[in-house]
Amino acid sequence: RFAASAFLVGGGYQLLIGIAMIVLRHNLAEFFIRRAVELLAEGGRHGFVVPDRIAENEQYAGLRRFMAEKGEITRLHFREPFPGVAADTLVYGFIRRQKPRKSTRILVTDAEGKSLEAPQTYWLRTEGVAPEAEQPDEVEDTLRRIEAAGKRKLSDFLETGVGFIARPRRITAERVAPEQRAVIKGEHVTPFRREGQSYFEFTLSNLAGGTRSLAKLAAPDRILIRKTGARLTAARDRTGDLPEQSLYFAFLQDRRLARAYDLDYFLGILNSRMMSFYFRRRRITNRATTPQIKKVHLDSLPIRPINFSDPEAAKIHDRLAQQVAERSQTRETVRQRELDEAIEQTVFDLFGLTDRDRDIIRNEFPYPPEF
Repeated sequence: RFAASAFLVGGGYQLLIGIAMIVLRHNLAEFFIRRAVELLAEGGRHGFVVPDRIAENEQYAGLRRFMAEKGEITRLHFREPFPGVAADTLVYGFIRRQKPRKSTRILVTDAEGKSLEAPQTYWLRTEGVAPEAEQPDEVEDTLRRIEAAGKRKLSDFLETGVGFIARPRRITAERVAPEQRAVIKGEHVTPFRREGQSYFEFTLSNLAGGTRSLAKLAAPDRILIRKTGARLTAARDRTGDLPEQSLYFAFLQDRRLARAYDLDYFLGILNSRMMSFYFRRRRITNRATTPQIKKVHLDSLPIRPINFSDPEAAKIHDRLAQQVAERSQTRETVRQRELDEAIEQTVFDLFGLTDRDRDIIRNEFPYPPEF
């Protein structure tokens, strides 16, 4: 019916607004946005309420380029609460232009009142688009010390990905067919340990999205990280069972920078209270509802690089890896707690945190942790 519309015959619509909070079907949200842009007349205005991931996730980079080529972003407003909406939101403003003007500035705001102006290229970034939450001075000092020591990003060492997305009701709690393979869900991952599995027949007809490469999904040695939760939760897995969409997987990159590292070094940092503190303060999404970490934010977590030619630096790497290896194997509760505290101390030392930094982090994440 759109094709016969008198509005389109006349050049398109002057105004299109709406809500596209389709968080489970990202392709539909993208379809609505692209269609709205195409239906606009020259100079027409458009705005949607969408999940904030539209502004930052790598999977939407093509959509952001499409919008930049078709017009100008005038407004980005983040985290405004809407009744019945659990996800963090983005409200954007867009003007259709045959020749977009690079001089047009974007007003970027959030529900807490923070505001900045940015060039059109700001819209094409893959992280740091939403204004960062303001922190108390002493908390900001701690965060900056973590960032100063963590001169590298997690993605410099580890290749990460999201698990496969199954079609509804294709994953079962028990094996019901011989063709099914064991799969791992977020609920099966606890700190340093994977417990349990579900089952799934891995065929293209049963997949709805996510990673489809068996070589990556069944990598023989990787870290699995839960996507949701108020703190980071990760375990090492060597089974080759397939992670589904509630998990990220991460394995060492085959590059010179990463080869000398033990995977347990990164597992210890990811499970530490320090990194959960950093995640909660700098990178968390949907803080008030279902907290989750985006892949772009996982990749950007700060990691302390090791100079292996320095005996003291190599020693702290080895100490952390050994503590984590023992923690992953032990089932005795008292020993688990002893190792948890030893790992925390090693990570604190690794990042050069002060006694005050350590107290701030412990106060935010008391032991035992909640998941």
